[in-house]
Amino acid sequence: MQAAGDGEGVPKYIQLARILRDIPTESALGQTYRVSRITVRQAIDTLVRDNFLQRRNIAQVYSFTSEMEQMGLSPSSRVMVLAVEEADEETARSLQLPVDDRRVTRLSRVRMWAGKTASRFPSP
Repeated sequence: MQAAGDGEGVPKYIQLARILRDIPTESALGQTYRVSRITVRQAIDTLVRDNFLQRRNIAQVYSFTSEMEQMGLSPSSRVMVLAVEEADEETARSLQLPVDDRRVTRLSRVRMWAGKTASRFPSP
C-alpha cells in the first residue's frame, strides 16, 4: 500500500482512509486530466447525484492537503478521537441508518501546517 504517514502498526483501512481523504482541488483535477473546470464540476456533480460524494461547500470541493502543498507548506493531521459509537437520533435520521445498526465512526482531528494548528474538525 502507498505510504500513508504512520506506516507500521497503523491498520491498512486507516492508511487507506488517509489517502482517500485528500481529494485534489477542482483546479488540480483539471490540470491533471487536462480538462476545463466546468468538466471537472460536471464530473463531481455526477458523483454527487449518484451519492458517491457529498458536496459540503457549494463553491468548491476543498482539499486541505492540496491547498497547503500548493502554497509550499507541509500539512499534517493529528487524530484526537477515532471511535465507533451509537448514533444519536438526529444523526441516524440524517444518515438514514437502519434501526438495527446505528454504528457510526466519530473522527475529530486537528489539521496543521508547519506544526501550527490550521483547523479542527469538528470545530469545538
